[in-house]
Amino acid sequence: MGGIESYGMKWSSRVSDASTMNNTGKITVSGDAGTDASGKPVNSLSSGIAVVENFDYSGADAIRAYTGKVTNNGTIAVSGGKANTGMVLVLNAADDITNTSLGTITVDSTTGKQNIGMRVDKGSTGTDNSGTPVAKNEGKIYLSGDSSIGMVANGEAKITNSASSSEITSNSANVKKCNWNGNWWRNYW
Repeated sequence: MGGIESYGMKWSSRVSDASTMNNTGKITVSGDAGTDASGKPVNSLSSGIAVVENFDYSGADAIRAYTGKVTNNGTIAVSGGKANTGMVLVLNAADDITNTSLGTITVDSTTGKQNIGMRVDKGSTGTDNSGTPVAKNEGKIYLSGDSSIGMVANGEAKITNSASSSEITSNSANVKKCNWNGNWWRNYW
């Protein structure tokens, strides 16, 4: 999948709390937005799996991921572009996304074009269950290239890499495995 802000799987409106979004196949994210007039890479912002707030929906109509409903049990390969992600969650809710013990996310980046395995941001749109969103890695995240990032949490969001089967590995010295401080993120890009 190429282009800008392209998604393999995405919830774009409110769904029932009985709904699930589960990848059991392979999603390849390789979108590239190119460069701006000064030659700097432009954020591509494509994702394998995404649940991102929409300012047009709030309260009981707000987009939600719920808990245990958005999962990767397959493979997501992220490369190309800048700021592409395997899985992304941006909500103001106590919801989560999970790369399960069967899930694998591979991330490859080139110099100055940081791609991410899992990203979670505390959103600003009010929901019917305001709280801290969480990205959970119970599977494998493999990093390669230059400046790839395993997991990142912004604002009051949270990441966990705690299951006995989980790991984040790298074949390069120029990658970031995890970072919980949202301030560096804003300055890093």
